[in-house]
Amino acid sequence: AHLASSSALGCVLGSIAACVLVDEWGRRATMLTAAPVAFMLNLCMAMAPSFGVVLILRGIQAAAWAMVKTAIVAWYAEFLPTHSRGLLMAAVSLGYPLGRGLVIVTASNTHEAWRPLCVLSAAGFATLSVLIYFAPESPRFLVLRGQQAAARCALRLMHTINGSKLDWDGDVPLCIAHNATEQSSMSSSYRLRMLFGPNLRLFIFSLTLFGMLSVTTVLIDTWGPGVFQRLISPGARELPHMVLLLFNFGDLGGTVLSVFLADRLGRRGSFFIGFFFQAALFGAMARTALLNQTSSAPLAMAFGTAASACRCFAWEAAHFWTLEAFSTE
Repeated sequence: AHLASSSALGCVLGSIAACVLVDEWGRRATMLTAAPVAFMLNLCMAMAPSFGVVLILRGIQAAAWAMVKTAIVAWYAEFLPTHSRGLLMAAVSLGYPLGRGLVIVTASNTHEAWRPLCVLSAAGFATLSVLIYFAPESPRFLVLRGQQAAARCALRLMHTINGSKLDWDGDVPLCIAHNATEQSSMSSSYRLRMLFGPNLRLFIFSLTLFGMLSVTTVLIDTWGPGVFQRLISPGARELPHMVLLLFNFGDLGGTVLSVFLADRLGRRGSFFIGFFFQAALFGAMARTALLNQTSSAPLAMAFGTAASACRCFAWEAAHFWTLEAFSTE
């Protein structure tokens, strides 16, 4: 509980810092600063001499993680074509269940020792740091900063990577529709007016939405394994790693489905699956497991796997809705 609270506090502080730094420093610069910091902090956690030190380091590491997460979502979205943004945003979410599966396998093979997990997290941030170093900055951010030459270089690199033909004049001035290179759109006062002025209701709804999703995710990921152990394999001394892998497989399958169904279902349909249908399935899993019958465990695991497949729909719908509800400025 203390470790989860420390992580949550760090994420709050990191998200607040990212709101300013992502537009002041740029998407790439924020990631290139925060990712190596998170890498070093994970290594320090692996060598921490006491639990108190781990709590402090975990809070700072979570802040760096939140900065990377905020910056990478903005960076990635600004490279995507609007006609297939839903599909491509859902596709990148495949990394969540794949990474979680790697964590479960590592925990199972190390008897749930926490130091190897810190090293594994450090390796992930090290890989991310290298990838970011070779990645271009968002052309949209560069245009808003008035860096026309750098924006053109980034666009040419995108064409080269995609193997597409450069079908536009490389010397033409670049601008953002409805907001041609206005420096005021990058100022802190402008951002505050956008959030607490005409977009206040949207901001409150979005904040509430992600708050609910974060609460449920923390509950499931932090206390869920222990609850599943008591429901499905009571009396066991270790967490049911195979059951957790099965649930994670359901999450992976749900993510794959969301890639193809997100735009067909719409945001409202995805919200229904991600919130109400998932809750109904978890309730059915708990009710079945409490029957204490021999045949109840497989059925409970089936309900849990199906419920896990629904979680990504809520997260993806929240990201899509937020991207589409707010103006591009």
